[in-house]
Amino acid sequence: MTISCCTWALTGSESEILTAIASTDIRHIDYRPFDFHTEISRQLILDLGLIPTCMATGFGMPGQAALDSVDPELRSVAIKHTRRALEYADEMDIRRAYVLPGEKAEKASTKVEAKPEE
Repeated sequence: MTISCCTWALTGSESEILTAIASTDIRHIDYRPFDFHTEISRQLILDLGLIPTCMATGFGMPGQAALDSVDPELRSVAIKHTRRALEYADEMDIRRAYVLPGEKAEKASTKVEAKPEE
């Protein structure tokens, strides 16, 4: 089993957060599309033996954009954001990501009608 720490659950500078996680002997980290872009942070991840494991693609989603928006323009913005997050994940050799459809969902986009069992 892989146990991973969500870096955004901690407060402090990126170096403080990474150092705190490494001090627990947890090696796998999950992070957001706007975290750890500097060479200093990337090198510290390597130096501390941390392994980027999962990208939380939904963080930083612009405005009312959502992958499941009924508005095609907002959905397009969300798709572009998610694509950029996945590209960053690939750059960092992260092979897992998650999305959050329904987090800002409009009722019409998530409406599911249950059919009675026969």
